[in-house]
Amino acid sequence: MFADLSALGAFFIPESIHLEMSSLVELTLAHNNLSTIPNLSGLSSLEKLGLQGNRLMAISQEEIVLNLPISLKELNLASNQLTDLPTSIVKLSNLNTLCISNNNFKTLPSVLLDSKYESLTSLNISSCRYLEVFHIPTALVSLTTFIATGLERIAVLPEEIGRLSTLECLDLSENDFTTDGRLPWSITQLVNLKELSLNHSKLANFPLQILNLVNLRKLSLSNNLFTKLPNDISPLHNLVELNLSNNRLENVPSSIGQLEKLQVLSIQHNQIKELKPSMGLLPLEHLAIQGNPLRTPPPEIIAKGTVSILKFLKDLTKGQEECYRMKLMVVGQENVGKTTLIKVLRDKKKIKTLLAQPNVSTDGIIIDDWVLSGGQVKTKSKTVDNITLTTMDFAGQEVYYTTHQFFLSERSIYIIVWNTLKDEEHSRVEFWLQSITTRAPNSAIIIVGTHLDDLPSQSSAKTIKKQMEEKYCKRFPNIKEIKLVSCTSGKGLTSLRETIEQIASAQPNMGEILPSSYLLLENLVKEERRVRTIPTMSWAEFVQLGKLCTINDEDELVRATIFLNQIGSLVYFPNEEGLKKIVILDPQWITLMLASIITVKHNYTNQGVILHRDLKHIWKAPFYPQELHPHLLTLLEKFEISFNFQGKTSSGQLQDVVHDDNARSLIPALLSNECPSEFGKLWGSNRGGVMAAIQYGRQYQFDFIPTGLFSRLMVRILNFASSEAICYWRNGIILQREGEQVLVELAENLRILRFTIRGAGKQSVALLSRDVIETIQSLLQDSFKLQAKAITVPCVHCVEMGNEEDPFLFTLQQCENAVLNNIPYLMCRDTVNVRTDNLVPDLSMATFSGTRITKEQLQFQKLIGEGGSALVYMGMYKGKTVAIKKLKVGGASEDEDAGQDSEFLLSKAFTEFRRECWILSGLDHHENIVGLLGLCLNPLAIVTEFLPDGNLHGYLNKQSGKRLPWKLAIELSLDIALGMEYLHSSSPPILHRDLKSPNILMTTDKEKGRILAKVADFGLSGLQHTIIERCVVNPVWLAPEIMSGGEATTKSDIYSFGVILWEILTCSEFFGEISFMSVLEDMVIAGKRPAIPDWCHPTFTKLIEDCWNNDPKKRPPFTAIVSTLKQLQSSVIDK
Repeated sequence: MFADLSALGAFFIPESIHLEMSSLVELTLAHNNLSTIPNLSGLSSLEKLGLQGNRLMAISQEEIVLNLPISLKELNLASNQLTDLPTSIVKLSNLNTLCISNNNFKTLPSVLLDSKYESLTSLNISSCRYLEVFHIPTALVSLTTFIATGLERIAVLPEEIGRLSTLECLDLSENDFTTDGRLPWSITQLVNLKELSLNHSKLANFPLQILNLVNLRKLSLSNNLFTKLPNDISPLHNLVELNLSNNRLENVPSSIGQLEKLQVLSIQHNQIKELKPSMGLLPLEHLAIQGNPLRTPPPEIIAKGTVSILKFLKDLTKGQEECYRMKLMVVGQENVGKTTLIKVLRDKKKIKTLLAQPNVSTDGIIIDDWVLSGGQVKTKSKTVDNITLTTMDFAGQEVYYTTHQFFLSERSIYIIVWNTLKDEEHSRVEFWLQSITTRAPNSAIIIVGTHLDDLPSQSSAKTIKKQMEEKYCKRFPNIKEIKLVSCTSGKGLTSLRETIEQIASAQPNMGEILPSSYLLLENLVKEERRVRTIPTMSWAEFVQLGKLCTINDEDELVRATIFLNQIGSLVYFPNEEGLKKIVILDPQWITLMLASIITVKHNYTNQGVILHRDLKHIWKAPFYPQELHPHLLTLLEKFEISFNFQGKTSSGQLQDVVHDDNARSLIPALLSNECPSEFGKLWGSNRGGVMAAIQYGRQYQFDFIPTGLFSRLMVRILNFASSEAICYWRNGIILQREGEQVLVELAENLRILRFTIRGAGKQSVALLSRDVIETIQSLLQDSFKLQAKAITVPCVHCVEMGNEEDPFLFTLQQCENAVLNNIPYLMCRDTVNVRTDNLVPDLSMATFSGTRITKEQLQFQKLIGEGGSALVYMGMYKGKTVAIKKLKVGGASEDEDAGQDSEFLLSKAFTEFRRECWILSGLDHHENIVGLLGLCLNPLAIVTEFLPDGNLHGYLNKQSGKRLPWKLAIELSLDIALGMEYLHSSSPPILHRDLKSPNILMTTDKEKGRILAKVADFGLSGLQHTIIERCVVNPVWLAPEIMSGGEATTKSDIYSFGVILWEILTCSEFFGEISFMSVLEDMVIAGKRPAIPDWCHPTFTKLIEDCWNNDPKKRPPFTAIVSTLKQLQSSVIDK
């Protein structure tokens, strides 16, 4: 039994505590005003007592003997004003842990220096700032833990430290007596020492004495000053945890690979440039390396976490090479001289020959290598003979822009070319700046103006350059230079070449170390690319190619292939079911394939629709053999270039519809720019409210519209919005479902994306508006990393009065604030009050289809829970006990930045609140989903059934150390599975995204005579296609693919369910012994899971293992899980 009576301001503790809490095992009286030890002698079971932070100045002999029970094992007297301890403390013969830190001792109490005190095993004397003489308590013959941190006045660690022969844990952090890096050699006599901490000790050198402590399991030397480690640290072969963070280390010796038991290594915030290959041999579960200027491993590998890093380092052990290469991307409008520029940069001497060649527009992308040599190139790390730039010359015709976006990436220098004789807007310089900074925000950019010789004067050139600098450089800080050149005379080319060389050589990845096998594989890929008519290989062929490079392990081959994909040497999609069986050796081939579709002649298309039977006329053999067509169709869908009207099979592969005469796909890029003639008939005007009872919408204003934005939005909406497209053109689409219509359109010249929703009533437009809003948001944030400059709401009164073209615009924030603060009207142009619920029926929950409850119908009673955005009350509604989840609506902070953060968090909380309402109101009653009773608009609150038995997490904690009866364990598991099966059976599936035991609520079902579990808390839930980012902070129930930055799917919910199954089985915390969540994440990503007890039923064991499998594809759907649990339930209960 535990009691916490801390921070009550108490001056005394009544002796009646003996009667009221006689069975207490642990008691905390911290941070009160106690000046004497209260009489606790009657608490005969008391083992732990906390008296820290009181006003104890002295303790008498009698207080120890008379007031403290002999059963006491742990005593905390920290942060008082003690100057000594009574000798009678040894009478506490069971005391094993004593903390006297932060007191006023001038010397260590004599009782600790003179008495053997054989029961005492742990002593903490830290932060006793008045301690003038530091004596080692060598008399304490049983001491295993000694903590002496922050002893400000002590300059020398006494030699007597070596006499604590039983010591296993020693913490000497925050002291200055180790500044010179020397410890007394007597410390090497601590042969039983397992943990040593010397953090924040101003160590200038690594103490060599530590190498003699061969039984150390944990060593922490963080926040010191040393720059190197001994070359040979292999004597510390028993280390399990090593913390070297926040020092000045420039490298870690290769001998670290011999620490064969090391599981946790922290080397963050040092000056380390490369990790040694030998680290790949370590059994690390957590590796912290952030805050180092690392070149090796590459950032793409580091981003994937500990497992990927170790595997990459292990690949290096077979051979390694320094790599000096990157991509040079050359973009710009057609006929500005991109191709010529690349040619003359590569070979200035052949300008006349090159200029004599015919000027032909580039198709797709031309990829080549340019070696910077002819002398030595100085990089950040060393001087090298040459640097290789993979040049990618992008076709300037606008028709290719849709496909170019897929090749804009980091690890690149970008050159934007424009013709100085024309306005730079003609060359779309701003378009390319926006596109590059959206896709590759850290890449260097050079703007190059051509035709310098054709300018009227040198002053004209200077003026143009100055104008460009003023217009762009402040807005786009990644612009490194603006250069003007002539490809005819060669003027400016030398300077441009030098600039490119300087920027390339300064890149942090120059000189990174890569496995030799990766680079050998790349060379073989280039050879295969040259000799193959069709630059593709089956995965089986590619495996054989890997073996020629000594890559015999398929996992290693996947790593190498993904890396080559990232640096642009090939194209591979390892996670796409229809694509992972082929490797595309030539990225240019993909561009031409995609371009062949979006430039197809109109006799093969009808209003943007291509019949699959006509593909043989577009993708012609031998370059595009017919057996590849299904894969190419999958590629089009992967890039959201096409919408397949036949859809996909359940396995994720396209149906074999290539030869089906009716099979067809929509290519939005092929649609006409003109609005169809039938548009007026299908949509028409809404003047006077004739066409629809309700109309509202949104406008998204952008600084920049990426090419292909609307095409991809159209494809995504068609894939996921449960509606029919009745009209579409290049920049618009009308969707219809029953009594509702949505018009989504892009005004490209105004940089505005807008949608308008019409319906017979507010509730009829709810679902389609939700689909459109969340699809737009997911596309902007996930695919384009694009934020709207402003989101506005057109005034419905203006629309009703016939002013649809130029209505008054309210900001979305205005409308949101009005809803949150129960403001019923907003003023249009200071003349007309417009009802808030008509402007934003989705925000004001006017589209809510459930029961509406007034504040007067609710009776708030007891506060039973609180989250970051809501308060949960037990209350009454119509004579029944209910749960009321009330949204917190706080005022804005006076601090501007804090106020903006507050507004953002409130808006986010409101979004989650509305999503929960949407989800719950759209579900039919299910006994394993918490039932929604209604919505209250003032105050904003969700009213649900009240489940009196708390949540599953709390219930299982109460059973800690026990086992649930099998019947109950299976029943609870089946309840949750049935609830989740119902959510996933929706079309499209509803993902929970925050499935965890605290979100499973419990109630007693009297009819069934058992405890019933129900899935709750849908604030982060959503339709599968609208999930855009990781929103869950606590990783305990989070799937490994989400931790690694992947997308949420039904499979990630199933992983969470697997963790819950283990909790139900064991009544324990998942990896409860792990205190650092980053360590837990690394372990989960690495495939580590807690052990499943041997006594578990084999079927239940397999179900857990299947559900939390690291490979999402191997996790069973909830339909199969329900079937397994029902069979198990029958067999177990029968037996």
